[in-house]
Amino acid sequence: MSLSALVRHAVEGTRPMKRNRVEVDPALVRQLAQIGNNLNQLARWANRDKRAVEALAVIARLVEIEREIVALRHSIEKVPDAD
Repeated sequence: MSLSALVRHAVEGTRPMKRNRVEVDPALVRQLAQIGNNLNQLARWANRDKRAVEALAVIARLVEIEREIVALRHSIEKVPDAD
């Protein structure tokens, strides 16, 4: 919860709503972190070197990352809800 939302609830005298905690597979978190790291490396490269020859390699890697994200999404959708 943001600080402004907390202050707003305090001023209004209302209690903030509690969110349900969702169990997340640590392996999934690691995979998402690796994808994020790859994206950061590509962004750093794009901001530093903008050579056209290497652009094809970057595009190819972005396609791979997109495929990884789609595969993760499909694996998450197949996991049954833990109610």
